[in-house]
Amino acid sequence: MKWPFGEAPPDPTGRDIPDSSTSDLLSLMEISRVLQDRRTAMQRFTWTTPKARAIFPDKPVPVSTRIPQLWSGYPRLLYGVESGTLSPARRMVAEMMILAGQAAGRFCAERHLPALFRSAPQPIGLADRPKEFDPKLYGGDIPIEIALRNEVAGIPAHYSTIPSEHWMMGIAADGGYVRVTSPLRRFSDMVMHWQIKSALLNVQKPDISKQEMEEYARRLYEQERMISAIDKSRNNYWASVFIQRRLKHDPDDAVLHGCDAYVSTRPELDTYAREYVTQVVLPGLGLRGWLSTAKTLEWELGTKLKADVVDVTMVGKAKIRLRLS
Repeated sequence: MKWPFGEAPPDPTGRDIPDSSTSDLLSLMEISRVLQDRRTAMQRFTWTTPKARAIFPDKPVPVSTRIPQLWSGYPRLLYGVESGTLSPARRMVAEMMILAGQAAGRFCAERHLPALFRSAPQPIGLADRPKEFDPKLYGGDIPIEIALRNEVAGIPAHYSTIPSEHWMMGIAADGGYVRVTSPLRRFSDMVMHWQIKSALLNVQKPDISKQEMEEYARRLYEQERMISAIDKSRNNYWASVFIQRRLKHDPDDAVLHGCDAYVSTRPELDTYAREYVTQVVLPGLGLRGWLSTAKTLEWELGTKLKADVVDVTMVGKAKIRLRLS
């Protein structure tokens, strides 16, 4: 996590790790590196866009069930940006979770067990992939500007009750991938724990039938989409509020001027403002911006520009308004 405006929460307190645990972690780290290299050799990759994170550091907020309370003013906000690139430790954890999901998927596939197989097909736009799209050049994580320049678009993952391919993870359809590593925070993982345990106890008939699993998969997909959209909207709103306050109280802040901006859409005419508007990605702020120009400019997707934040509009969806530097 980066803190472009300077203020950051205190670092969590660490603790010493015994030598025996260190040896085990290094072994797991080596296994995760081998798994990642194998996926890269299969020409599988991901691309990520940095994401803003608005954080409220003053927790917990004091409350009382007996005395009415009135809050005024604004909560204190911290502004962070997640790069999307995992640290070595988080990468190791992610690889172990993927490996566990593959083991669960293969267990269910071999027993023809109805399960929540997570599937994601090949992204759109990879038919004529240029040399710069070689994941070996970037360790499996393609920079966002290259994905934009080549007009590559991912297809959202969905659920199937039969084994299916997960392209980005390099998991074939004969085994499949099933989430099982977080039953304390994902109810769907708990459902799969019940299903697998029932198969171990009674190989003839699982607790959850194919029809029941299909119905649950449909509901789960819609619920996850809704929760993801709400979380994204909430976070972008508060990140935009932070920038709006910054513009008001410190309009000359260097972070808001000369921002790297990558073109993500073709210019469109705003008939109300009589200007052309182009959506751009702002990696330094972890948000998208709307760049206004007096005339249409034929930029290629992925073109790098320099832009200044000039306004934040909060009507409907929050929008970061930009001008060329």
